[in-house]
Amino acid sequence: MPQKPEAKLLMQPSVPSEIASASATDPTRTPDPTEVPVRMDPRALDRMYEVVSVLQDDYTDILIKQAASLEQNCLSLRDDAEISLHKIYETAHEIRGIAGTFGRPLAGKVAAHICDYLDGKKATDTANPCIIQDHVDTLVQIVAFTPEPEGIFASIIMKRLEEATTTLPA
Repeated sequence: MPQKPEAKLLMQPSVPSEIASASATDPTRTPDPTEVPVRMDPRALDRMYEVVSVLQDDYTDILIKQAASLEQNCLSLRDDAEISLHKIYETAHEIRGIAGTFGRPLAGKVAAHICDYLDGKKATDTANPCIIQDHVDTLVQIVAFTPEPEGIFASIIMKRLEEATTTLPA
């Protein structure tokens, strides 16, 4: 029975020299002899960045809807505080969990601050609607910015929210 001829690669795969020579691991770590270095094709990385960019745009639309939901639930706090606080917590928790992934770290931090405040109030007493409204208003303003504020401006926002939480009566 005749055997198939052995296939030969006529062209060498093209890998840019800076990637081919780059270390795939931490240079300060002693490599495990069984480890195989991983290198990403730059075309695959470019495609991943494109996909993440589209997802970021989609997430911004979702974040705007979530902020509107938070506003609506703040308006309902006086009518049915328990249900409204639960909905506010759920929405803030969702934002906290994913905002940073899509380039909205400040929105995630403000949402985390809302969750932390409400977590602290569950153990003690009722939450102050003014504090929650202040946090939600801040989040709504942040969501309106693309890209969102960062650096010293973001630090000032977080400091102001922390001060409001600790100085306003519970």
